[in-house]
Amino acid sequence: DATLKLTSFDHCPAEPVSLVVLAQQKDPKLKEFLGRYKKWFNTIIVVLDAEAEGQNNKSEITYVYRVLAGDFAAQRNVGNTAVQSGWVFHLDTDEYVNAAFCADLPKLAGAAQRDGLDVIGFPRRNYVDHRLSDLFPDIQYRLMRCDIQFEGSVHERPKPCGEGTTTIVSQHGAIDHYLTRERVSKRSADYDL
Repeated sequence: DATLKLTSFDHCPAEPVSLVVLAQQKDPKLKEFLGRYKKWFNTIIVVLDAEAEGQNNKSEITYVYRVLAGDFAAQRNVGNTAVQSGWVFHLDTDEYVNAAFCADLPKLAGAAQRDGLDVIGFPRRNYVDHRLSDLFPDIQYRLMRCDIQFEGSVHERPKPCGEGTTTIVSQHGAIDHYLTRERVSKRSADYDL
């Protein structure tokens, strides 16, 4: 059972983990977000929803430009393709993880590598106008080998999640997601939830 295998990961060799971030080109939270996480990841790939397609490397941060066109899986796949390390973690600018969570990611990736796992999910707490929503845990599969592809244009998931044999949900930490009621209404209208 993969859950039992991942309970002990402190003595696993750490695997380098890159961060992939999906963002709007003029996201006001992006600069602060990158400043918060750049010390925890060997590289950061920012996939910007922008007209010009291509790639721009600036020190440890790589900017990839691609029009979202409503396809979140395609955006995440572009990010995974740009990653150099074997493992990648996806986090959006309206999400937050603490320093202990970040410090555990290379060890979790090492344990997953050891145990033949491809993808690790985490519980996510959704806060709407700073109030915890009723939906918990909202499992998000965000730590994976960089060759894994996402599917589903909205509410995208890594392909191995459909098989269930090489995926696991970690009990080590959670992702906090901060939304406004206005944003939830707009998302519902945009994606016909």
